[in-house]
Amino acid sequence: MSMSKQATPQLKTVSTQGQWEGGYRTALQVRQFSAFYTAEPEKIGGDNSAPTPMEYVLASFNGCIAIVIEMVARELSFDLQGMQLKAEGYIDQRGLLGTADVSPHFQEVHSFINFRTPEGPERLEELKAQVLRRCPAYNLLKDAGIPIHLHWTLNAGEEPGREQ
Repeated sequence: MSMSKQATPQLKTVSTQGQWEGGYRTALQVRQFSAFYTAEPEKIGGDNSAPTPMEYVLASFNGCIAIVIEMVARELSFDLQGMQLKAEGYIDQRGLLGTADVSPHFQEVHSFINFRTPEGPERLEELKAQVLRRCPAYNLLKDAGIPIHLHWTLNAGEEPGREQ
């Protein structure tokens, strides 16, 4: 894939549809895919029947960064044999509840990715630099001023997670 700079924007429209069902539950649809739902836990007044919107945001962050990692790894001939991803976001509930003047979105996000690869740390840093520059979800959160902490490891086992 050529990395030449293009002066003309190549805009893409991303569109979704939704139908509110009451009780803090919404049916959502993207392109031809069947409906998926967002809901809230019972303690907020929902029925806990689906992930919350913010859980979907964090899952989308994982999905987006994984796609960009694979894309960049191919371009760099980086020998990616597998990866496991985990993300944790911390939200100050007072923002949503209106009990304090704090932002209702993530206060910070931690990204844990374990790469299965024979590549070394230098190549991982090369991959990371390209991924962070090009990942839409990473840059969306970063540009919103959310601190993102990256915990990327090589061949550390099957499940990434917070260091002890």
